[in-house]
Amino acid sequence: MIKIDKREFYRFSRFIIVGISNTIITLSIIFLLLKFSNLDYRISNIIGYSVGITNSFIWNKMWTFQSNNKVYREMFPFVLMALISYGFNLGVVIFTTEVLSLNQYFCQILGMILYTVTNYIGNKYWVFSKVQL
Repeated sequence: MIKIDKREFYRFSRFIIVGISNTIITLSIIFLLLKFSNLDYRISNIIGYSVGITNSFIWNKMWTFQSNNKVYREMFPFVLMALISYGFNLGVVIFTTEVLSLNQYFCQILGMILYTVTNYIGNKYWVFSKVQL
């Protein structure tokens, strides 16, 4: 029988809740900008993710990981991890939009999947871990 650590289960659940709310916020901003502005899809993506990254840091620090570390200690690794994840995201969005000619809304979702996976791994094992590299 597999024993599940309740504390870790609740932490993961909080991460998922933050991620879902963050996804709604980020995609809402991107889609609203795509629909109601003349902004390029890349600029819409940058704006949406900028708001999402800020929201994610606040909630993950305070609620998910309940970190007592100073903001400046975690802010740089968090932003760096977000930028790395975002690089993967934007690469997928541009490739699937420009090269594969897929629907730009669908491409945003594909990019977000890759962003979520890389960002979770980085946050769990680097940014909010007890051992800072």
